[in-house]
Amino acid sequence: MKLRYFKFIIAAAGIVTISSCKKQFDINYDPDRLPDSNSPIEQLLTSAQVNLGFEGGSDLFRYSTLIMQQMSGGASQPNQTYEYYRHNITGSDQNNLWSSIYATTLSDLELIIKQGGASPYYTGIAKILKAYEYSLVVDTWGDVPFTEAQKLTANTQPAYDDDATIYPKLIQLLTDAVTDLNAASSVLTPGTNSVIYTSTSWTTARANWIKLANTLKLRLLLHYSKVNPSFCVAQITALVNTAGIQFMASNADNFQMNFYNVANQRSPISAFEVSRPNYLFADARMLSLMNGKSDPRRPFYFSDFPVGSGNYVGVSATALPPAPNNNYSRIHTFLRGAVTTPAVGTNSAVYSGAAPQRKSAGKHRLRRGNDRRQRPPGRRPDRRALPRQPHPLAQARRHHRHQRQDHHRPLRPQALQRRGQALRPHRHRPDRRRPLAPRRRHDHPPRV
Repeated sequence: MKLRYFKFIIAAAGIVTISSCKKQFDINYDPDRLPDSNSPIEQLLTSAQVNLGFEGGSDLFRYSTLIMQQMSGGASQPNQTYEYYRHNITGSDQNNLWSSIYATTLSDLELIIKQGGASPYYTGIAKILKAYEYSLVVDTWGDVPFTEAQKLTANTQPAYDDDATIYPKLIQLLTDAVTDLNAASSVLTPGTNSVIYTSTSWTTARANWIKLANTLKLRLLLHYSKVNPSFCVAQITALVNTAGIQFMASNADNFQMNFYNVANQRSPISAFEVSRPNYLFADARMLSLMNGKSDPRRPFYFSDFPVGSGNYVGVSATALPPAPNNNYSRIHTFLRGAVTTPAVGTNSAVYSGAAPQRKSAGKHRLRRGNDRRQRPPGRRPDRRALPRQPHPLAQARRHHRHQRQDHHRPLRPQALQRRGQALRPHRHRPDRRRPLAPRRRHDHPPRV
């Protein structure tokens, strides 16, 4: 009998020991990677806004200003910016931008919307920023993941949505955002953790966010009016006749993120100019328009050349300099902050970098002829293309976020391209998903 009890005691001790060891040596669990449900929405809002601010001064800024001939890369040494100026922007060039948008900004905003039900002031801001970010994405690439992209880790390979179907959803999203912001109460209220419309007074900040939502909605309706005029006329009429409606009316309402004269907090545009000097100069096309009108914004947008002359000189796209040189106007204080050391000769001045990143919707376009939202019914897109270098294989990468579970951006399988036109799955195969990579909508000479 004693021997039997002794066996039971030994067995019980063994079970306890095994279970303890399992908890102690479970190396497959990372306590630093929190699940999505534990992500604090206050920090998510800051993360999304900061990333959005840096996006505004990154690759998309350079693509759009070079294509629109506001800036020029034609006077620099043959480099990436020089190729962008020649409209040679490949899919691999856009990988970082695409990843930043989907894996960070939109992912963080979606988590706020899904988890912030008891805090409508947070979800309202997140919906505005989501509508703004997607308006840039649609205006840049056209068809993009939208409906299935909102499922986060539940679907890492979402299908593309037709761009014409996304705009009405963004307009409705802005309506929902204003409803959230007008809620009577919210468990959590944004404060100084919001780096856009930062204020210790939520009453002041809320008014700014609502003005932004109304103004952005008006702009999206104008963009969409070529597709569905009657819908947009009705929406605009109802919007502007709403009692007590307010829109952005002065610089105090600017939708912007501030940067500072502190390491790692300077404007990304100014930081690019420091790390890659003599890559960007003013374009002659832009300056010819401004010089012809003696535009008073010139001394803020561009530096004069020669220094102190009051003249503004740009690089001509039709007569590029035979050799790289610096004899042109550069980006100035509006985008780089105050001058701390004046320019000498052909060298650039030194700037503080404390220039706010001002944002606007709809200016970024890497395409022209393929825009279905603005193409008359029955008219086929222009398929003529400029010669392009072979598209490199885009390696699918997975984005890992520190201190919480993976926030996946849509995976980017390899995209093969022939001369100026991407190989895409046939539309009559509805069960076949289109490859999730930025589509080359910039294959056509842009209108300037």
